[in-house]
Amino acid sequence: MKKASTVLLFGLLLLAAAWPAGAATIFVPGSYNTIQKGINAARSGDIVQVGPGTYSENISLKAGVQLIGAGPEFTTIDGKGSYITVFVPYNATSSTRLEGFTVRNGSYQKGGGIYFQSGSTAVISNCHIRQNRASIRGGGIFVDNMASPTIEFCRITENTAHEGAGIYAQTSTPVIRWNVICGNQATSFGGGIHLAFCTGAVVEQNTIAYNSCAPGYGSGISLAGTSPALRNNIVAFNTGGPGVWAQNCTPSDLCSIVWGNPAGNYHGVVQGQGSVSADPLFCSPEGCDDLTVSGSSPAVSDPACGLIGALSIGCGETATENTSWGAVKSMYR
Repeated sequence: MKKASTVLLFGLLLLAAAWPAGAATIFVPGSYNTIQKGINAARSGDIVQVGPGTYSENISLKAGVQLIGAGPEFTTIDGKGSYITVFVPYNATSSTRLEGFTVRNGSYQKGGGIYFQSGSTAVISNCHIRQNRASIRGGGIFVDNMASPTIEFCRITENTAHEGAGIYAQTSTPVIRWNVICGNQATSFGGGIHLAFCTGAVVEQNTIAYNSCAPGYGSGISLAGTSPALRNNIVAFNTGGPGVWAQNCTPSDLCSIVWGNPAGNYHGVVQGQGSVSADPLFCSPEGCDDLTVSGSSPAVSDPACGLIGALSIGCGETATENTSWGAVKSMYR
């Protein structure tokens, strides 16, 4: 009997050692006075909760740690114009999360705002990535080889780069969904998004407008050697090159609105089932401030496609109340 009890006790000790400790919440400021100190102190499964304010630092996420701000209107990470603002390491899986921040003023060769290292599968949600710069690729976001991050419910605006001003991804499989990508400027191709050899990537239900690139390249979505899933996007009023442009590939664009791109709507891309070239009827006729759509917009009139673009009705006879990005996100959970 004593031997059996000893064996049972030993088994329970082994089980306790293997069982993960309860997740902790670390507060910044409070527990620590900088975001990076809070991250450094966290373990996988922990949450680092960051209060309102502007934090001038360049941070690196940690695998399994969720970094949560008070909302992009309230909590800002400012990269000081000197390096990548948010670095996401190779071992950051989908349990690694950045949510509720403005990410601004990063400057680097690649990924001024956010850099996903090879292998990362982290999630970026409900962030405003703005006014970041890259001398080569990915002013707002750069996705490196074999990374598979999810980028969702974000505003990606006013970023600059030579290639892929809003988002640049290479030999990777990002999921890019429910984002507003607006007012980004590339001096070569990919004003909004550029994907290079990213077969398996998903680009769906984004509003991509008022971006620019060099003449002859893709001003909204630019694709090279890749045929990602393209569906339910609005690509409108982008300048410099065609709205959706492809080279060395023949992707199909489903249930999308591609309209008002002065250099042409498509180049090398098949306009697929449910896609139309018609005015999306944004509530604000110019600029990135209000890209919700009118109640009579083609973005909300095709029941087979459902909602096209990132934002629903904001004006017209069936206008909805102004809704926060967090509330919009909750509708998809």
